[in-house]
Amino acid sequence: MKNPSVFYLLLLVAISPGVPSVLWSQDALLGDRIYRRYATQEVHQRKLEASRELALAYSGVEETLKEKSKKLTFKQVTLPLVFHLLVEPGKPSPQLEEIIGQVESLNRDFGKPTLKLKHAADTLEHFAERAVDTRISFCLAKEDPTGKKETAIRLVEVNRGSWGLDESLKFSDQGGADPWDTQQYINVWVADLGGTYAGYAQLPGGPATTDGIVIDYRFLGKGSGPYTEGKTLTHLIGNYLGLRDLWDEYIPCGDDDVADTPIANAPNYGCMGYRHVSLCGDNPVEMTMNFMDNSDDACTYLFTLGQQVRMQAALTEGGPRSALAQTKTQCGAKSGMLSAAPAVNSPISPEIALQTFPNPTTGELTVRIRSTQGGEGSLTIYSATGAVVARRLLRASGGTEEFRFDGSQWGSGIYVVKVTLAEQVAVEQIVIN
Repeated sequence: MKNPSVFYLLLLVAISPGVPSVLWSQDALLGDRIYRRYATQEVHQRKLEASRELALAYSGVEETLKEKSKKLTFKQVTLPLVFHLLVEPGKPSPQLEEIIGQVESLNRDFGKPTLKLKHAADTLEHFAERAVDTRISFCLAKEDPTGKKETAIRLVEVNRGSWGLDESLKFSDQGGADPWDTQQYINVWVADLGGTYAGYAQLPGGPATTDGIVIDYRFLGKGSGPYTEGKTLTHLIGNYLGLRDLWDEYIPCGDDDVADTPIANAPNYGCMGYRHVSLCGDNPVEMTMNFMDNSDDACTYLFTLGQQVRMQAALTEGGPRSALAQTKTQCGAKSGMLSAAPAVNSPISPEIALQTFPNPTTGELTVRIRSTQGGEGSLTIYSATGAVVARRLLRASGGTEEFRFDGSQWGSGIYVVKVTLAEQVAVEQIVIN
């Protein structure tokens, strides 16, 4: 880690496009604009300091995520949401259309990347090559934990204006709302947090009684100011599924344990231009368009392959969120529920069967693809940093095809084989020793 002088800090701010020409704390207001403040790290740090047992539990979860990330079969999963809207009597509350729009935004962000905004770093730093469909989607649950048909949008009248970072909003006997089964649903509390707090998420491994996400009503769905595309909740669900913010507020230049995201020294605001570099390590160009940064909604639009691996590791069997991925809770179709939601935990692709062998391998690799229909597509192999190490075009007519590769020069590590064919996708990880 480097220790830049105050002069260098001021110089960096002055030459970095999109950065206001002042230094500010994360909860500052400049003019009429509110700068979004994520509080996941702050709440997490409080919990670590309050309980040594909890700190050990989080450490164990981290080891599990690392172990599960070594070998994964990605699956399409649909995770059920329940929204608890905490509203004072007489105050406006989020409308049904806003909640539905928010869920649609989540499915857009976690789905196939569109890369609407072509940042210079997309090509110059090859960031666009790292963008992935996470194979994770979301829906509104159609029944409560007892099996009763009930909307997953709960309007709860409360006698409290602002909650701050007080976990009491998660308990009815403290004036808030009790969660639905936190093993089977993603609980989202919507409330007035006051100041510029946008929300926070509990990382995997925390207490079941407080598990879930809290978001300020101003940042839900259409939101306000530059946060109008629902991406605040995208960021918070990333935290909930095991992703860390790209910056660390407690360990300067701390790593997020994802190989293909450059280390950032602080959150970014606005829309950063090229070439915005980190003050950490060898000053890498920051991935300001990543959902786990804090750029404006219009300027964030991708998760990386490494982030996909970490979230899928949390959801896989034995992972800290595995119960959620295996839930039998179904998506609602009417009465305010999303229609045409995909089935929970459907296979990633019924049209394609993908095999790689030997796995692990010392270099020689065979990829076998069985397809039930023809079409054009591609076979791509990525390193852990998102670099493309091999690619083949596919023109399948149905049946079985085999491709052989020599990976002895790629280096040891985890690689991902991705097959796209006729709008279907299959992925598998390989290990080269």
